[in-house]
Amino acid sequence: MLTIYKDTIIRVFDQFISHQKNGYANGTTKHYETIKSKVSKFIMKEYHQNDFPLENLSFIFISKFKSFLETDYKNHPNTIYREIKRIKTVINWAIKMEWIAINPFRNFSSKTIPTVKSILNLDDISMLESFYNKNSNMMISRDSFLLMCYTGLSYSDLKDLKKNDIQNSINGNLIIRISRKKTSEYCMIPLIKKANEIIKKYENHPFVIKEGYVLPVISNQKINQYLLEIQKEVKITKKITCHVARHSFATNALEMGVPIETVSKALGHSSIKTTQIYAKVTETKLNQDFKLFENGINNNNQTLTKPI
Repeated sequence: MLTIYKDTIIRVFDQFISHQKNGYANGTTKHYETIKSKVSKFIMKEYHQNDFPLENLSFIFISKFKSFLETDYKNHPNTIYREIKRIKTVINWAIKMEWIAINPFRNFSSKTIPTVKSILNLDDISMLESFYNKNSNMMISRDSFLLMCYTGLSYSDLKDLKKNDIQNSINGNLIIRISRKKTSEYCMIPLIKKANEIIKKYENHPFVIKEGYVLPVISNQKINQYLLEIQKEVKITKKITCHVARHSFATNALEMGVPIETVSKALGHSSIKTTQIYAKVTETKLNQDFKLFENGINNNNQTLTKPI
């Protein structure tokens, strides 16, 4: 019978990761491995030992670890919030397993700081569409990014996208039907013309033919490296990464009047509340909407320039 070690925090991390491995995407599992490594380094620095008794976990431990992330890793407050949240998830699991009686997070609070997400508007995307380079991997990176801008797919979902995930919809148009890798939420994404053109461009690529994937997607890290080079060459000042494409899709779709329920379904969100983070009014949308307001005011026949 397998022995379960549950008396120290690192051992509990190991048990949690092993237990959740099949339910989590590889990227999520890596996040927990990363935070486990940080906790391990903190314990060695602060307590000069390899592990820490679970029963001694306290508000003081968590507070000191938060300071450790600030000073040693120079982590942004939002990164610290996510890391602490992951520890909390592990400890809550240990509480459910009845391995620890007192919740060390009961008096601990942390919050995120609002940030401005990098979004590419239609002009930025047009500049990327015009970019060309002889380097095939650079062009694959550009096309992968653009396809994410046109569909809202995440990198992991695009990487795993196969030809049989694209089907005919009830009106005869092509549509992507998948369950998101990260959340398992079902989503449907109609293929616009530009998205389909990119897919057709690679239909005779050896990897695509052999493996049945839609694109010969390279690693996330490599794509982001190529995107940085492309960004500099086309002189886009905004940060460009794979995740920016998903943000850009959502914001642009909402700006162009696509209902939030439709955008939510395409993104595979389980709740409209998740989609609402993209629904903040941008300057472009503000000007467009106030133009409608102005036209309405101007169409009023009353005049303000009456003689005195």
